[in-house]
Amino acid sequence: MSSQQQFSFRLEDAGVSSVREFSSFESCDDKTKKAVFLISGPVAGLKRDILREIITNSKFEYCQVNKF
Repeated sequence: MSSQQQFSFRLEDAGVSSVREFSSFESCDDKTKKAVFLISGPVAGLKRDILREIITNSKFEYCQVNKF
């Protein structure tokens, strides 16, 4: 099992309902009201653009961005 799969598995064990790739092709359905993004490095350039697209294409009521 890769380290990414292990990380995803631990998050799901903690009650996370969905773990997805960080991609501008991702969005959530209308029922998903909360989002937490775990991002390495500064939120600038392409990362900022992708984050903006995901948030714009979803209907989150609460959104948190954490750098690790």
